[in-house]
Amino acid sequence: MTKLEKIDKELEKARSRLLEWQTKVKELEAKRIEEENTQIVGIVRSLNMSPEELATFLKRPDKISGLSKIKREESDHEK
Repeated sequence: MTKLEKIDKELEKARSRLLEWQTKVKELEAKRIEEENTQIVGIVRSLNMSPEELATFLKRPDKISGLSKIKREESDHEK
């Protein structure tokens, strides 16, 4: 086997590994997004808001009654 053939063989192996890692990265990115979404859904559900309240909150969080009280209580606990 010539030097050039060895290099070509090594290059092909490296390309194959690269494709495997690219696939792995895509899978991990998808899992991360899925986990983020799951956490977001859990947080939203824990707020016990109606869909209308949630829509209002997302547009103007300061308009939700009781939310400012919760924020004040959290601030007081942090002090």
